[in-house]
Amino acid sequence: MFLTNTPLAPVVEVAVDPYVAPAISPNPRREAALLFDLTLAAPDHGAHSSALRMLLAGLNVVRRALPRDDWRDFCGWAQAHPLVAALKADPFIARVNDKPRGYAGDAVMIDLIYRTGASGAIVAKASALGQAVHAQTMASESSTAVRERRAVLARLVDATAAATPRPHILALAAGHLREADQSTAFADGSIGSWTALDQDPASIAEIERCFGNRITTIAEPISALLTGAVSIAPMDLIYAAGLYDYLPQRLAQRLTRKLAQGLRPGGRLLFANFADDILDAGFMEAIMDWHLILRSPADMRAIADAAGPGFAVRHWTGAHNAIHYCELVRT
Repeated sequence: MFLTNTPLAPVVEVAVDPYVAPAISPNPRREAALLFDLTLAAPDHGAHSSALRMLLAGLNVVRRALPRDDWRDFCGWAQAHPLVAALKADPFIARVNDKPRGYAGDAVMIDLIYRTGASGAIVAKASALGQAVHAQTMASESSTAVRERRAVLARLVDATAAATPRPHILALAAGHLREADQSTAFADGSIGSWTALDQDPASIAEIERCFGNRITTIAEPISALLTGAVSIAPMDLIYAAGLYDYLPQRLAQRLTRKLAQGLRPGGRLLFANFADDILDAGFMEAIMDWHLILRSPADMRAIADAAGPGFAVRHWTGAHNAIHYCELVRT
């Protein structure tokens, strides 16, 4: 079955000002270029006005209007525009663009959204312009949804521990595992084992620094699970927060089938994915050079179906309709 409901209460954050998309002419690329120039010319490059929000909304419209190849060409043009260099005063935009670890969505970037780890010191070093832009990017729909996602994971861990004594938990592409800081069950020692797998040694090192031997770490890519180089002990909860945003559909289905086989009876698998109609998509791709695999509810269902029979499936969408969640429960 595939139900639409919300098994966990939503996190409430203060809503940002509504975005008003500009009208796009029959030449959307020209209109987008004008938006870039207007934002660059605005006081503080739009950091203290509606210009930056107008840019975000406008890019979303242009992204939908242009054929895929034309949009890719436009993103290449955008990256060379002086506006991007100016907006990189925001350490969040700069990190995603510069990719110091070789990929966009690293754990330090997530820390900036969460306001955890070294993020405070990083933002404090930014210019006044950078801090002003950062305040806007952190209030965006995607950033709000990512903070909600962290809370969803922590609550799911706690719910698992409440239902299953000493549960065994596996986090995939774990990053810095900041959800552990929000888990009551982890704080009171109710978790049997919590394993964090991530391909980035720096992320694994941060988990070990923060949590010591309370978390079992595995510094391996997801492919190690698929090849059998890393085996999955029977788990009560397996979850992936941002991993599926980077997986092609067939690989996501193959991984889901593998993970589902590693669940105990009653065990849960949760995976999340940014929605295909998220408002921030154009800004993320054109300004931040951050290209995710965005999915619809139908895409999520197709991935869940790959687990095969014997699973109850629930799907829901979080804050601002920005992130889809899918939970499989082994019956």
